Amino acid sequence: MFQALCADTVRAALPAPFRMEGLDDEVIYRVEVLDFATTRRFVTDVPPPWLGGGAALPGSILARVGLPLPPMNVGDVVTVEVAAREHG
Repeated sequence: MFQALCADTVRAALPAPFRMEGLDDEVIYRVEVLDFATTRRFVTDVPPPWLGGGAALPGSILARVGLPLPPMNVGDVVTVEVAAREHG
């Protein structure tokens, strides 16, 4: 499980990519947003597609490139589950 938290006002148009370190470079991971009782108050009408449908990417991409985040308000949290699918 990983979390991205907006702890302060972001001056850039978009926050930095959501990088998930510590994953095996060769393994394909399925990333799914966990929607506990958290309300997402994103400041955009069109969030990145992976937020609604998940993504399947190698650990090397998730760690080095990351996934795009939408603009977020202070206190917003995105919690994701990351599960290994297969070796690449």
